[in-house]
Amino acid sequence: MIDNTTSRSSMDRRIDSLKLSEPDRRTAKEHMRDADLVAGFVGRAADKLRSAEELLASLFVQRAQ
Repeated sequence: MIDNTTSRSSMDRRIDSLKLSEPDRRTAKEHMRDADLVAGFVGRAADKLRSAEELLASLFVQRAQ
């Protein structure tokens, strides 16, 4: 997974380097942070689904024996 601290500062620098008005820069940074939060939620959900899949697989193996 991407190191959020590094990615944020890198994205902030990229946004700051664009020729945008200050409100547009703020909006871009807010959207970037929102997208980062969503990516984190999706990543955690995927981890939980994998754990549930492993648990169900082990339960089915136990029932089949």
